[in-house]
Amino acid sequence: MKRGYLVVALTFVVLTALTVSAVAADTIKIGVAAPLTGPLAPYGEGVRDGAILAVEQANAKGGVLGKQIELVILDDQADATQAANVVTRLIQREKVVGVIGPVISATASVGGPICQRFGIPMITPTATAVSITRVGDYVFRVCFLDDSQGSAAVNYMYGEGIKKAAVLYKVGDAYSEGLRDVFMQKTKELGMESIDVAYNLGDTDFSAQLSRMKNFGAEGVFCPFYYEDAVLVTRQAKAMGYNPLFVGTDGWDAQELLDQAGDASLGSAMTTHFSPTDSRPIVQQYLADFQARFGHFPIVLAALGYDATRLMIEAIGRAGSDDPKAIRAAIAATEGFDGVTGSPISLDENGDPVKDVTIIKVIEKDGELAFDFVAAVRP
Repeated sequence: MKRGYLVVALTFVVLTALTVSAVAADTIKIGVAAPLTGPLAPYGEGVRDGAILAVEQANAKGGVLGKQIELVILDDQADATQAANVVTRLIQREKVVGVIGPVISATASVGGPICQRFGIPMITPTATAVSITRVGDYVFRVCFLDDSQGSAAVNYMYGEGIKKAAVLYKVGDAYSEGLRDVFMQKTKELGMESIDVAYNLGDTDFSAQLSRMKNFGAEGVFCPFYYEDAVLVTRQAKAMGYNPLFVGTDGWDAQELLDQAGDASLGSAMTTHFSPTDSRPIVQQYLADFQARFGHFPIVLAALGYDATRLMIEAIGRAGSDDPKAIRAAIAATEGFDGVTGSPISLDENGDPVKDVTIIKVIEKDGELAFDFVAAVRP
């Protein structure tokens, strides 16, 4: 009698395991590695929400390859060691066919080699360090590189008729110095007169630098630094009666710039990944869908997370298989992808996107300062 119970119990366990296996086989797993706790949690939450929206929309249309997509989201805490653990777990334990993230360059630099070693395609939505995609052919991104926004900024200035320009950059800051180099090279190629003007970390008085650029006759000033210094620069320029076209980078598009610089920021332009005032149907539909799903306005990183996940899902469909090797080949072959953060998007030989860079400008609307879409510019 006891033996009979044992046989029944074992049979039940086996059947249960087979049922679980069958259910698991009916889904295709995609992993997300992002900081969901700690000071950078808002970045990770944005990418996560963008990924969730993309998967829910795909599943509502039947999923991919006749299967529903299962999103496995893990917190890497923006920590390199934790990122290594998270990406390894996604691959070995969760059996994902692709990874979205990690989000910042420090963790993406750790996750990339792991995905490469295991042969699992990875698309970081937001990590801009050049080295990330150079680790191998399984690592991709959808955000533009720093040199792309530098080149696009100069093209925008040139299109605005500016012949003499300056770049104001921060000494010792790799981001700022790298974009200075791109600016000087690009202005030379276009036949523009240009000078580079330096300042140091912690500087709060930019009168000497502004005077030098004004005396040079710079009609446009490229500013590869974040909004905190932009507030000081634009206010001091206005106070001395110097009104060039300031063109900032993706560290400028913060509400704090408008609040703290006020009218001094009016007319300033900047490069960014997408603009809510871009009239393209895909952008406006995304905004409506995101707000309906989450009840708040998306940050830029959410749009990048959305595009990265959509691209991964589309590649699985084009591959006609959930085999990671086939998916990798399909991602690499991406051309003409219609993205919220740029269109059309193709990927180059390094796995980096070839796409438009969004230019936005500070305008006055209904008595308030606001960011407004100006143009989509090719680097």
